[in-house]
Amino acid sequence: MLMNPAYGDPGLVVLPIALVSVLAGVFFFLRLVRNEVVTFGNTLTRFEVTHTLPHLSLHVFYMDTSMMVLIVYISMPLVVVLISAGSLIGTGSYRVPFSTPLFVCVYCFIAPTWLGTAIIRALFKTGVQW
Repeated sequence: MLMNPAYGDPGLVVLPIALVSVLAGVFFFLRLVRNEVVTFGNTLTRFEVTHTLPHLSLHVFYMDTSMMVLIVYISMPLVVVLISAGSLIGTGSYRVPFSTPLFVCVYCFIAPTWLGTAIIRALFKTGVQW
């Protein structure tokens, strides 16, 4: 279906962009998991060497400006604005829906895991065992 003119605009534009966005989401999720494992290993090594637990540094003017954190800082308010705009269009209410935090949890944590397992199963051609 990808890049097939017989399917029209969805085959030429929408499906390739959707495929790139799905793969980007899986890549960033796997990168996040890897970085958390490395950070945990570094913290464990620091604890073994110094025998002290790391403490949180809460400076008022400190903001992590790594690209991954900036993407999160930008995308999370954008998701809330888009959900609110959809709610305004659908219901006429200016309130943020109660289900927004649930959507964010599902979208940020469950969906990348599901997509990752779907990609692994597709690559290794393993079927779902019901």
